[in-house]
Amino acid sequence: MAARLLTISVPWCRREPVIVEGVLLGGSVGTSRARDVLRQAIVRGEFAPGQRLVAAELAQSVRVTRGCVRQALPELTAEGLIDPGRGGNARVRRISTGRLVEILECLRVLEALQARRAAVRASEDERRRLRALGERMAEAANRADPVGFTALSRDLHDMIAALAAQATAAGLVARLTAQIARHRFRHPLRPRRLAAAEHHAIIAAITEGLPDAAEHATGVHIGSIIAEITEQQQKEPLCLQ
Repeated sequence: MAARLLTISVPWCRREPVIVEGVLLGGSVGTSRARDVLRQAIVRGEFAPGQRLVAAELAQSVRVTRGCVRQALPELTAEGLIDPGRGGNARVRRISTGRLVEILECLRVLEALQARRAAVRASEDERRRLRALGERMAEAANRADPVGFTALSRDLHDMIAALAAQATAAGLVARLTAQIARHRFRHPLRPRRLAAAEHHAIIAAITEGLPDAAEHATGVHIGSIIAEITEQQQKEPLCLQ
């Protein structure tokens, strides 16, 4: 079901309305659109933790019916991205440092499994592409390009997940990563050369076909992030909320 009308799109980070002529989607298509767009916005940090999600405003911005937004919110609640609240007052979920560490501990196990499988399964062509990605990451770290380095880091994790071909682990990693992705920019950035060295160890183990070393290197990498967050929290609480 679709109704043609004039809609008002309200950008997440701006207050000025933008008039857009379009279609309000309904039914399962509208619900899927609302869920996907809102998930991406939350993960990218376009909503502040604790920010109230108003169905009427979201429906206008996403260009779906209010019913579609209401149906999408429970799915995002199940994914750990929002809190339902009372009386329909859904809010973007806040995350404590303790919760962040718990999620990273789970990711350490899951991503180590992916790296182990990747070391066994990768073809020679895939190993070459992995080495090339590692070289680009090193270059980004050397030229102090945090944005480029972060994007390449995501590409690396995605490539390892694809090489592992373990659907259950990939689904869990994606779900857990979505819960913490919006908070990454809120804690101090790790030295890029240190992170690059850790990634290099993972890439070297996978491309050399060493599953034990790949698993270990991945555990060391995520473990060092956990240690830094814990140490920083003891010195000065992180701004996660």
